[in-house]
Amino acid sequence: MWRFQLCNSGAIHAQDVGAYTDDMTLIGELFGAKDFGLELILNRPGTLRFTMPLSDELATSVKEGETCIQAWRDNNAGTQVCRWSGPVWSVEENLVDRTMTVSAVGWFEELNHRIIRLEQESTARYTDMDAGAVVLSGLTSLLGLANVQSWRIQSSGWAGLDMRYPTHITAGTYDSTVVNMTGNTVNASDTLTIPGGTASLAIGMPVTGAGIPAGTTIDAILSSTTVSLTANATATATGVTLTITLVPRTRSYARWSNIGQAIQELSDVENGFDFEVDPLTRKLNLYFSSIKAGSTLKGKGTDRPNALFMMGWGASNLSSLSVNSDMASVANRVTVSGANALATVQDDASYAKYGFFEEQVSLSDANATGLILQAYGMAELAVRSTPRPMYSLAPFPWTPDGNVPRLFDDYNLGDIVYLRAKGGRKNIGDPNPQAVRIFGVSLGIDAEGNEKISAIQTTPQS
Repeated sequence: MWRFQLCNSGAIHAQDVGAYTDDMTLIGELFGAKDFGLELILNRPGTLRFTMPLSDELATSVKEGETCIQAWRDNNAGTQVCRWSGPVWSVEENLVDRTMTVSAVGWFEELNHRIIRLEQESTARYTDMDAGAVVLSGLTSLLGLANVQSWRIQSSGWAGLDMRYPTHITAGTYDSTVVNMTGNTVNASDTLTIPGGTASLAIGMPVTGAGIPAGTTIDAILSSTTVSLTANATATATGVTLTITLVPRTRSYARWSNIGQAIQELSDVENGFDFEVDPLTRKLNLYFSSIKAGSTLKGKGTDRPNALFMMGWGASNLSSLSVNSDMASVANRVTVSGANALATVQDDASYAKYGFFEEQVSLSDANATGLILQAYGMAELAVRSTPRPMYSLAPFPWTPDGNVPRLFDDYNLGDIVYLRAKGGRKNIGDPNPQAVRIFGVSLGIDAEGNEKISAIQTTPQS
């Protein structure tokens, strides 16, 4: 069952300290509200909307920006868990019906309203840094720059005093390691053998381990089990424990650049991270770990082989399923340019079928080599050379004794779930269930706290 609370957002007016007061203290339960609609989107703030009577005892306490909404729902063990929160963003009052419609957004939206200031431009330069450090590490990171912004009071007694107005978001954790990787090295050779496979790796990723010199990165993907490194190994060994992390980034942000958009760009770029703001601590957490064994997919999520959605196949648990594919996103010839290099890649089979669909991409990494640009272009072709379907699933309501997977317990944003369906132009998941990744969930909640999922937005995965 869902429940919703009106809370204080937390004052951020502490002079030259940036400390918070009234940090999401409870104002009251929204018992009189109804028609809740919640949109959860991977790597985006998400939104919540509901209506309540103007005569409700909490109506006058709802204040844009100053108050926030916490959305709670129980798990399978019966424990209430805060699933989402964000500040009240807009209120629309209908004086005839005597109702008000309230909209709230996720906390990340605050960063979409912060910019790199003139005096911060020289600081907002990052060379060969892990993307997580660009976003989170210290006062010179993108988040740090947002949280040290201030204005100066020029009045008697307070002349020249800096008043800081940070966001409500603070730095969280960065899960950036590709786990469970072992390899075999050969002394004086740059070839590294990885028995577990190279599908989750990319050119430019830093590699550390016994017998591998400091500062070594992946220079090329040679095969499904071998890569070449930028430095020769100093020992011959089998089963070396490897730490392989995110491709380093070089970025320079000009004055007036939007900080939230800069973080989203680092997430959306090839080999980017996933992120979320914790609904209770309001810490910004980043994710870049392998999601599925043998897959190139990295970020936030888990492979959920037992989360199976079906239509027209076995015990159907979907009330509706739509498939959308079009040519709008197709690209079969991609030119990728960096500061000092250029690479063009194309898919011969695709343009023989559809003709040329060309695109140019500029990467701001100043140190991007031709190999890195080529790898980026090939990654684009891998998912865009043909029309790529999107599946929108609407499951039947969950029941404890049914076969419908339950949101948050059996699957979540970023997870890989599985789909089988008949009835379209071609079967989905035949003979084996199709892996799909969840990037959005839309649900409605009635006045009693019962949820109905109207859409689970997914894309196919290999």
